[in-house]
Amino acid sequence: MAFTSRPKSLQSQSGVVLILLLAVILVSFTGVLVANTSIDKLKRKNVVNSSLRLTTARDALLAYSLDRFYAGVLPCPDTDYPADGLENRTSGICDGFIGWLPYKTLGIDKLVDTSGTVLWYSVAPFVTDKSVTARINPSQVNTFKVDAIESVAVVIAPGQPLQGQTRNSVTTTGFLEGQNAIANQSFEQSISDDNNDLVLALESIDYFNVVQPFVVKILADKARSYKSACGQYPWAGNFNLGDGTSISGLQQGSFPSKNSQPAQWGAGCASSISLPQHMVNSWHDHLLYGFCLDTEGACLTFDATPATTATAVLISPGMALASQVRVNQTVTDYFEGGNSDGLVPFSSIKIRHHSPVYNDHTYVIE
Repeated sequence: MAFTSRPKSLQSQSGVVLILLLAVILVSFTGVLVANTSIDKLKRKNVVNSSLRLTTARDALLAYSLDRFYAGVLPCPDTDYPADGLENRTSGICDGFIGWLPYKTLGIDKLVDTSGTVLWYSVAPFVTDKSVTARINPSQVNTFKVDAIESVAVVIAPGQPLQGQTRNSVTTTGFLEGQNAIANQSFEQSISDDNNDLVLALESIDYFNVVQPFVVKILADKARSYKSACGQYPWAGNFNLGDGTSISGLQQGSFPSKNSQPAQWGAGCASSISLPQHMVNSWHDHLLYGFCLDTEGACLTFDATPATTATAVLISPGMALASQVRVNQTVTDYFEGGNSDGLVPFSSIKIRHHSPVYNDHTYVIE
Protein backbone atom coordinates (compact mmCIF):
# COMPACT_ATOMS: atom_id res chain seq x y z
CA MET A 1 0.00 0.00 0.00
CA ALA A 2 1.30 3.39 -0.87
CA PHE A 3 1.06 6.28 1.55
CA THR A 4 0.97 9.85 0.43
CA SER A 5 2.42 12.62 2.54
CA ARG A 6 0.44 15.72 3.56
CA PRO A 7 1.30 18.71 1.44
CA LYS A 8 3.88 20.98 3.01
CA SER A 9 1.44 23.86 2.87
CA LEU A 10 -1.01 21.95 5.09
CA GLN A 11 1.80 21.00 7.47
CA SER A 12 2.78 24.63 7.78
CA GLN A 13 -0.81 25.69 8.38
CA SER A 14 -1.23 23.06 11.13
CA GLY A 15 1.98 24.23 12.80
CA VAL A 16 0.79 27.82 12.77
CA VAL A 17 -2.60 26.84 14.25
CA LEU A 18 -0.87 24.86 17.00
CA ILE A 19 1.44 27.75 17.83
CA LEU A 20 -1.49 30.16 17.91
CA LEU A 21 -3.45 27.79 20.15
CA LEU A 22 -0.54 27.48 22.54
CA ALA A 23 -0.11 31.25 22.52
CA VAL A 24 -3.80 31.77 23.40
CA ILE A 25 -3.56 29.25 26.25
CA LEU A 26 -0.35 30.87 27.51
CA VAL A 27 -1.84 34.36 27.37
CA SER A 28 -4.98 33.21 29.16
CA PHE A 29 -2.97 31.44 31.85
CA THR A 30 -0.72 34.47 32.26
CA GLY A 31 -3.80 36.67 32.51
CA VAL A 32 -5.18 34.51 35.32
CA LEU A 33 -1.87 34.68 37.16
CA VAL A 34 -1.66 38.44 36.71
CA ALA A 35 -5.28 38.87 37.81
CA ASN A 36 -4.76 36.73 40.90
CA THR A 37 -1.51 38.50 41.69
CA SER A 38 -3.24 41.87 41.30
CA ILE A 39 -6.12 40.79 43.55
CA ASP A 40 -3.71 39.51 46.22
CA LYS A 41 -1.68 42.71 45.93
CA LEU A 42 -4.85 44.79 46.28
CA LYS A 43 -5.91 42.80 49.34
CA ARG A 44 -2.51 43.31 50.93
CA LYS A 45 -2.65 47.02 50.15
CA ASN A 46 -6.10 47.27 51.73
CA VAL A 47 -4.89 45.49 54.84
CA VAL A 48 -1.86 47.79 55.11
CA ASN A 49 -3.95 50.95 54.63
CA SER A 50 -6.56 49.90 57.18
CA SER A 51 -3.85 48.83 59.62
CA LEU A 52 -2.21 52.26 59.41
CA ARG A 53 -5.53 53.92 60.22
CA LEU A 54 -6.08 51.57 63.15
CA THR A 55 -2.65 52.54 64.49
CA THR A 56 -3.52 56.23 64.09
CA ALA A 57 -6.73 55.65 66.05
CA ARG A 58 -4.93 53.80 68.86
CA ASP A 59 -2.31 56.55 69.15
CA ALA A 60 -5.07 59.18 69.31
CA LEU A 61 -6.73 57.28 72.16
CA LEU A 62 -3.46 57.23 74.11
CA ALA A 63 -2.99 60.95 73.54
CA TYR A 64 -6.55 61.62 74.70
CA SER A 65 -5.91 59.72 77.95
CA LEU A 66 -3.17 62.21 78.90
CA ASP A 67 -5.59 64.80 80.23
CA ARG A 68 -4.41 66.63 83.33
CA PHE A 69 -7.81 66.58 85.00
CA TYR A 70 -9.04 63.21 83.77
CA ALA A 71 -5.84 61.21 83.51
CA GLY A 72 -6.44 57.80 81.96
CA VAL A 73 -10.01 58.49 80.81
CA LEU A 74 -10.94 57.32 77.30
CA PRO A 75 -13.92 58.61 75.29
CA CYS A 76 -17.23 56.83 74.85
CA PRO A 77 -18.08 55.44 71.41
CA ASP A 78 -20.14 57.38 68.88
CA THR A 79 -23.45 55.49 68.80
CA ASP A 80 -25.30 57.74 66.35
CA TYR A 81 -26.34 56.68 62.86
CA PRO A 82 -24.87 57.94 60.68
CA ALA A 83 -21.68 58.57 62.62
CA ASP A 84 -21.13 62.20 63.59
CA GLY A 85 -17.69 61.68 65.17
CA LEU A 86 -18.76 62.70 68.69
CA GLU A 87 -18.89 60.47 71.76
CA ASN A 88 -22.32 59.82 73.25
CA ARG A 89 -22.78 60.33 77.01
CA THR A 90 -25.86 60.85 79.14
CA SER A 91 -25.29 62.32 82.62
CA GLY A 92 -21.62 61.44 82.26
CA ILE A 93 -22.25 57.74 81.45
CA CYS A 94 -21.63 56.21 78.03
CA ASP A 95 -24.76 55.46 76.01
CA GLY A 96 -23.01 52.30 74.88
CA PHE A 97 -19.57 50.75 74.94
CA ILE A 98 -19.30 49.81 71.28
CA GLY A 99 -19.93 51.90 68.20
CA TRP A 100 -18.03 54.23 65.88
CA LEU A 101 -14.66 55.76 66.72
CA PRO A 102 -15.46 59.30 68.02
CA TYR A 103 -12.87 60.98 65.81
CA LYS A 104 -14.10 64.54 66.46
CA THR A 105 -13.94 64.00 70.21
CA LEU A 106 -10.38 62.73 69.74
CA GLY A 107 -9.55 65.80 67.67
CA ILE A 108 -8.46 63.86 64.57
CA ASP A 109 -9.61 63.50 60.98
CA LYS A 110 -12.34 61.05 60.10
CA LEU A 111 -10.83 57.57 59.91
CA VAL A 112 -12.39 55.01 57.58
CA ASP A 113 -11.20 51.63 56.38
CA THR A 114 -10.67 50.83 52.71
CA SER A 115 -14.39 50.02 52.30
CA GLY A 116 -15.17 53.61 53.30
CA THR A 117 -16.62 52.57 56.66
CA VAL A 118 -15.82 54.60 59.78
CA LEU A 119 -13.67 52.56 62.18
CA TRP A 120 -15.49 50.79 64.98
CA TYR A 121 -14.46 51.23 68.61
CA SER A 122 -15.17 49.50 71.89
CA VAL A 123 -13.89 50.44 75.33
CA ALA A 124 -13.74 49.01 78.86
CA PRO A 125 -16.37 50.84 80.96
CA PHE A 126 -14.03 51.63 83.87
CA VAL A 127 -11.74 53.81 81.74
CA THR A 128 -14.60 56.03 80.53
CA ASP A 129 -15.74 57.30 83.94
CA LYS A 130 -14.96 60.96 84.63
CA SER A 131 -16.69 61.00 88.00
CA VAL A 132 -14.70 61.67 91.17
CA THR A 133 -15.24 58.06 92.27
CA ALA A 134 -13.71 56.58 89.13
CA ARG A 135 -11.15 53.81 89.58
CA ILE A 136 -8.65 54.16 86.78
CA ASN A 137 -5.41 52.56 87.89
CA PRO A 138 -3.40 49.39 87.27
CA SER A 139 -5.09 47.65 90.20
CA GLN A 140 -8.49 47.81 88.51
CA VAL A 141 -10.21 44.48 87.88
CA ASN A 142 -10.60 44.32 84.11
CA THR A 143 -12.49 41.72 82.06
CA PHE A 144 -12.09 43.49 78.69
CA LYS A 145 -10.03 41.15 76.48
CA VAL A 146 -8.79 41.04 72.89
CA ASP A 147 -7.55 37.59 71.87
CA ALA A 148 -7.59 36.81 75.62
CA ILE A 149 -5.13 39.66 76.30
CA GLU A 150 -6.20 42.20 78.90
CA SER A 151 -6.94 45.49 77.13
CA VAL A 152 -8.75 48.77 77.70
CA ALA A 153 -10.03 49.41 74.17
CA VAL A 154 -10.13 48.04 70.65
CA VAL A 155 -10.45 49.64 67.21
CA ILE A 156 -11.81 47.62 64.30
CA ALA A 157 -11.80 48.05 60.52
CA PRO A 158 -14.92 46.09 59.47
CA GLY A 159 -14.00 45.77 55.79
CA GLN A 160 -16.43 45.11 52.95
CA PRO A 161 -19.86 43.78 53.98
CA LEU A 162 -20.10 40.01 53.80
CA GLN A 163 -23.11 38.05 52.60
CA GLY A 164 -26.16 38.76 54.73
CA GLN A 165 -24.84 41.96 56.30
CA THR A 166 -27.04 45.07 56.08
CA ARG A 167 -25.43 48.32 57.11
CA ASN A 168 -28.25 50.74 57.84
CA SER A 169 -27.91 51.13 61.63
CA VAL A 170 -25.32 50.85 64.40
CA THR A 171 -25.63 47.10 64.84
CA THR A 172 -22.57 44.94 65.35
CA THR A 173 -23.88 42.08 63.19
CA GLY A 174 -24.15 44.41 60.20
CA PHE A 175 -20.44 45.27 60.35
CA LEU A 176 -18.57 42.75 62.47
CA GLU A 177 -18.25 38.98 62.53
CA GLY A 178 -17.52 36.15 64.93
CA GLN A 179 -16.80 37.05 68.54
CA ASN A 180 -16.65 40.73 67.59
CA ALA A 181 -20.32 40.78 66.56
CA ILE A 182 -21.44 39.60 70.02
CA ALA A 183 -20.25 42.88 71.58
CA ASN A 184 -19.68 41.43 75.03
CA GLN A 185 -16.28 43.05 75.80
CA SER A 186 -14.38 40.11 74.34
CA PHE A 187 -12.90 40.48 70.86
CA GLU A 188 -10.78 38.48 68.41
CA GLN A 189 -8.58 38.84 65.35
CA SER A 190 -9.50 35.93 63.08
CA ILE A 191 -9.35 36.66 59.35
CA SER A 192 -11.26 34.13 57.22
CA ASP A 193 -13.92 33.93 54.52
CA ASP A 194 -16.48 34.46 57.27
CA ASN A 195 -14.62 37.18 59.18
CA ASN A 196 -12.80 40.10 57.56
CA ASP A 197 -12.49 42.34 60.64
CA LEU A 198 -9.08 43.91 61.18
CA VAL A 199 -8.61 44.36 64.91
CA LEU A 200 -6.10 46.39 66.92
CA ALA A 201 -6.14 46.35 70.73
CA LEU A 202 -5.01 49.04 73.11
CA GLU A 203 -3.54 46.58 75.58
CA SER A 204 -3.64 47.43 79.26
CA ILE A 205 0.12 47.18 79.68
CA ASP A 206 0.75 49.70 76.88
CA TYR A 207 -1.96 52.01 78.17
CA PHE A 208 -0.70 52.06 81.76
CA ASN A 209 2.92 52.39 80.66
CA VAL A 210 1.87 55.71 79.14
CA VAL A 211 -0.66 56.88 81.74
CA GLN A 212 1.30 56.01 84.90
CA PRO A 213 4.40 58.15 84.26
CA PHE A 214 2.09 61.01 83.30
CA VAL A 215 0.09 60.78 86.54
CA VAL A 216 3.17 60.29 88.69
CA LYS A 217 4.87 63.36 87.20
CA ILE A 218 1.80 65.54 87.90
CA LEU A 219 1.68 64.40 91.53
CA ALA A 220 5.45 64.79 91.89
CA ASP A 221 5.18 68.38 90.63
CA LYS A 222 2.45 69.02 93.22
CA ALA A 223 4.64 67.57 96.00
CA ARG A 224 7.55 69.74 94.89
CA SER A 225 5.32 72.84 94.95
CA TYR A 226 4.08 71.83 98.41
CA LYS A 227 7.62 71.70 99.75
CA SER A 228 8.43 75.07 98.21
CA ALA A 229 5.36 76.62 99.85
CA CYS A 230 5.39 74.83 103.21
CA GLY A 231 9.08 74.13 103.80
CA GLN A 232 8.83 70.33 103.67
CA TYR A 233 7.08 67.58 101.76
CA PRO A 234 3.72 66.36 103.12
CA TRP A 235 3.94 63.47 105.58
CA ALA A 236 3.33 60.03 104.09
CA GLY A 237 0.36 57.78 104.81
CA ASN A 238 0.17 54.16 105.95
CA PHE A 239 0.21 52.13 102.72
CA ASN A 240 -1.61 49.21 104.33
CA LEU A 241 -4.57 51.44 105.16
CA GLY A 242 -4.85 52.73 101.60
CA ASP A 243 -6.77 55.84 102.62
CA GLY A 244 -4.37 58.49 101.27
CA THR A 245 -4.09 60.28 104.63
CA SER A 246 -0.89 61.77 106.09
CA ILE A 247 0.41 60.51 109.43
CA SER A 248 2.52 63.12 111.20
CA GLY A 249 6.19 62.11 111.30
CA LEU A 250 5.87 59.30 108.69
CA GLN A 251 8.33 59.74 105.83
CA GLN A 252 7.84 56.54 103.84
CA GLY A 253 4.51 55.00 102.87
CA SER A 254 1.62 55.95 100.61
CA PHE A 255 1.23 59.27 98.81
CA PRO A 256 -1.16 61.48 100.89
CA SER A 257 -3.36 62.66 98.03
CA LYS A 258 -6.59 62.78 100.04
CA ASN A 259 -5.53 64.45 103.27
CA SER A 260 -2.09 65.97 103.80
CA GLN A 261 -0.17 67.29 106.80
CA PRO A 262 1.24 69.59 108.08
CA ALA A 263 -1.11 71.54 105.75
CA GLN A 264 -4.07 70.26 103.83
CA TRP A 265 -3.96 70.47 100.03
CA GLY A 266 -5.50 73.79 99.04
CA ALA A 267 -5.28 75.31 102.55
CA GLY A 268 -2.81 77.22 104.71
CA CYS A 269 0.68 77.33 103.23
CA ALA A 270 -0.60 74.97 100.47
CA SER A 271 -3.60 77.16 99.61
CA SER A 272 -2.48 77.50 96.00
CA ILE A 273 -1.81 73.77 95.56
CA SER A 274 -4.69 71.42 94.83
CA LEU A 275 -4.88 68.01 93.21
CA PRO A 276 -7.27 67.07 90.38
CA GLN A 277 -10.15 65.36 92.21
CA HIS A 278 -10.28 62.53 89.73
CA MET A 279 -6.61 61.80 90.30
CA VAL A 280 -7.07 61.89 94.07
CA ASN A 281 -9.68 59.14 94.05
CA SER A 282 -8.20 57.01 91.30
CA TRP A 283 -4.57 56.84 92.39
CA HIS A 284 -4.36 57.52 96.14
CA ASP A 285 -4.18 53.94 97.44
CA HIS A 286 -1.35 52.37 95.47
CA LEU A 287 1.43 54.94 95.08
CA LEU A 288 4.58 54.47 97.17
CA TYR A 289 6.18 57.65 98.45
CA GLY A 290 9.20 58.66 100.46
CA PHE A 291 11.07 61.85 101.29
CA CYS A 292 13.86 63.29 103.45
CA LEU A 293 13.79 66.24 105.77
CA ASP A 294 16.17 69.07 104.88
CA THR A 295 18.43 68.10 107.78
CA GLU A 296 18.84 64.57 106.32
CA GLY A 297 20.09 65.56 102.88
CA ALA A 298 19.62 62.96 100.14
CA CYS A 299 18.76 60.13 102.52
CA LEU A 300 16.93 57.91 100.01
CA THR A 301 19.05 55.23 98.33
CA PHE A 302 18.40 52.83 95.45
CA ASP A 303 19.70 49.34 94.77
CA ALA A 304 20.90 50.44 91.35
CA THR A 305 24.20 50.70 89.51
CA PRO A 306 25.61 53.30 89.61
CA ALA A 307 24.54 54.18 93.14
CA THR A 308 21.77 56.79 93.27
CA THR A 309 20.40 58.97 96.06
CA ALA A 310 17.43 61.32 96.24
CA THR A 311 15.50 63.51 98.66
CA ALA A 312 12.03 62.42 97.49
CA VAL A 313 10.56 59.65 95.34
CA LEU A 314 7.18 58.51 94.02
CA ILE A 315 6.62 54.96 92.75
CA SER A 316 3.71 53.48 90.80
CA PRO A 317 3.29 49.68 90.82
CA GLY A 318 2.26 48.78 87.26
CA MET A 319 -0.21 46.00 86.52
CA ALA A 320 -0.39 43.08 88.92
CA LEU A 321 2.15 40.38 88.12
CA ALA A 322 1.22 36.70 88.03
CA SER A 323 2.34 36.27 91.63
CA GLN A 324 0.41 39.28 92.94
CA VAL A 325 -3.18 39.31 94.15
CA ARG A 326 -4.32 42.81 95.03
CA VAL A 327 -7.19 41.99 97.34
CA ASN A 328 -5.57 43.43 100.44
CA GLN A 329 -3.50 46.61 100.69
CA THR A 330 -0.16 44.79 101.05
CA VAL A 331 3.06 46.35 99.73
CA THR A 332 4.40 43.02 98.39
CA ASP A 333 1.32 42.60 96.20
CA TYR A 334 2.02 45.94 94.51
CA PHE A 335 5.79 46.37 94.31
CA GLU A 336 8.88 44.33 93.48
CA GLY A 337 12.61 44.31 94.18
CA GLY A 338 13.73 46.86 96.74
CA ASN A 339 10.27 48.44 96.72
CA SER A 340 8.52 45.36 98.06
CA ASP A 341 8.92 46.40 101.72
CA GLY A 342 8.11 50.07 101.14
CA LEU A 343 11.42 51.17 102.67
CA VAL A 344 14.88 52.17 101.49
CA PRO A 345 16.75 51.10 99.53
CA PHE A 346 14.22 51.47 96.71
CA SER A 347 14.53 50.08 93.18
CA SER A 348 14.58 52.03 89.94
CA ILE A 349 14.43 50.15 86.62
CA LYS A 350 13.45 51.86 83.38
CA ILE A 351 10.25 50.72 81.64
CA ARG A 352 12.18 49.33 78.67
CA HIS A 353 13.91 46.93 81.07
CA HIS A 354 10.74 45.71 82.79
CA SER A 355 10.16 41.97 82.97
CA PRO A 356 7.58 39.41 84.13
CA VAL A 357 8.99 39.83 87.67
CA TYR A 358 9.37 43.61 87.85
CA ASN A 359 7.28 46.50 86.46
CA ASP A 360 7.40 49.35 89.02
CA HIS A 361 7.69 52.89 87.68
CA THR A 362 10.02 55.02 89.85
CA TYR A 363 10.04 58.82 89.61
CA VAL A 364 12.68 60.76 91.52
CA ILE A 365 11.01 63.97 92.70
CA GLU A 366 14.21 65.64 93.85
